[in-house]
Amino acid sequence: YVQRFASPSASVTLPNLSGGGGDDTLRIEGTFSQIFAPSFLSGFESVIIENSGGSGGFNVAGLNGVSSIEVRGAASANILDSNSPSATLTVGGGYVGLGGGVVIGQVRGGAEATSFTLFGGINGAPTISNGIDLGGGDDTLMLSLDFFSPANVPLPSAVNLGAGYDRLVLIDRSHDRDIDLALIAGLEEVNDFGNIGPNAVTLRNGGAGLERVVLRDRP
Repeated sequence: YVQRFASPSASVTLPNLSGGGGDDTLRIEGTFSQIFAPSFLSGFESVIIENSGGSGGFNVAGLNGVSSIEVRGAASANILDSNSPSATLTVGGGYVGLGGGVVIGQVRGGAEATSFTLFGGINGAPTISNGIDLGGGDDTLMLSLDFFSPANVPLPSAVNLGAGYDRLVLIDRSHDRDIDLALIAGLEEVNDFGNIGPNAVTLRNGGAGLERVVLRDRP
């Protein structure tokens, strides 16, 4: 099943969709801002998201019980309110964010440069049971610290940024934080790019590959 959208400002709820038996794929294409896939989306094993950009972030909610989520090429998507504990999320060079309360199995990247964000919310942090491996390319892992309530940022047990020059970017530093860099393999740089607050960030166990740390104080 292919669902195409042509309005970059549209907020759309998908219709009742049932993939039935067999190996079924839901493909979402176009430019859009909000896609909601409620509980009556069933019977689909795979979801492919592919768009050409547009305005704002593209939010996709309600991807429950699928085994594969693929965000292709330069597509941008925030995955929200989704429970697919066995799913592999494949990212292919665009931007992907995981919201609070999302449950998936693993994140895998390829040779392209990918930006990947973990942010929380009222449902807590996202859960990634089998870790993150972004593969090759100059990748960026962003942590939106403002949304994490505990002092220790809840990273998955295994994070590998892979080959290339890879960055950890800290966003919205509004609370004191403690980050164990030993959990992140393939890391060359930590930076906040000015997206910070007045509070302290403690970085521990930076490996031999870490080349640069840039943290700024807000005036």
